[in-house]
Amino acid sequence: MRLAILLAGALALSGAALAANAPTKQQCSDGWKAEYSKMWTQAQFDKACHPAKK
Repeated sequence: MRLAILLAGALALSGAALAANAPTKQQCSDGWKAEYSKMWTQAQFDKACHPAKK
């Protein structure tokens, strides 16, 4: 049981970390900017924003 709780906590933390590394809805709607190249390539940005553009 403790292992299940630890695993669930680890998955929640990793999910939060991935979400923090994704562009926001506002960034996606504003489009690619050169300043974003410090965090993402343009391909990564486009892939992350693709679902938001639908």
